[in-house]
Amino acid sequence: MTRHGGPVAGVDEVGRGPWAGPVVAAAVVLKADAPDGLLGALNDSKKLPAARREALAAAIPDHAWLGVGAASVTEIDRLNILAASHLAAFQDNRILADIGRRLRGETPYATEPRAPLPGEYTD
Repeated sequence: MTRHGGPVAGVDEVGRGPWAGPVVAAAVVLKADAPDGLLGALNDSKKLPAARREALAAAIPDHAWLGVGAASVTEIDRLNILAASHLAAFQDNRILADIGRRLRGETPYATEPRAPLPGEYTD
């Protein structure tokens, strides 16, 4: 977790493939007190057995800071799916920035590129 000189955030999104519904992005920063095996157990949820996925889902909130952002169907229709995905990611990045301020003033390193700011979109 310190390879980048500070906390590392895992960032992912869901909802870009379905034909209807919101797009949601989430960011997770494991706390320093997370059990040693937790980081190594994390993987693409589609690659984990259901029981392991459920056990991790129960353990992560106790050992991590979480950020979640979403873009509604209306925003997807107005912006397009890619821009709406970036809007959702921007929201969770704002939450990460707040987490970073609480962690010795450092902003967590995100595993995905910075999402464009909402003002960078054109209608």
